[in-house]
Amino acid sequence: MVVTHNKRSRFTAKCAVKECGWKFHTASIDDRNEMFQVRAYNPEHTCGAGGRNLNKKILNQLLV
Repeated sequence: MVVTHNKRSRFTAKCAVKECGWKFHTASIDDRNEMFQVRAYNPEHTCGAGGRNLNKKILNQLLV
């Protein structure tokens, strides 16, 4: 996973393999940046590096 944006109001991560389509993007939905909404999520790793368990593990780390 590569973090491409990590700001107070948004977060984006992609697979480290450029050709892979896995992506997770979230953005703040309030002025205090306390609540976030998932804006884009592609759970499929086309590179073969992932799978359902990896995606759940990454999401759990990001959302904690």
